[in-house]
Amino acid sequence: MFHPSYQDVWIGRLGYEPAEYRAAIRDALEAAI
Repeated sequence: MFHPSYQDVWIGRLGYEPAEYRAAIRDALEAAI
């Protein structure tokens, strides 16, 4: 996890829009439960 001010840079490098990234993290966490 990076500092919040850097999130726009690294989320873009991962190929996600911010909302898509949050949805992907949520899905991954729900799958792990």
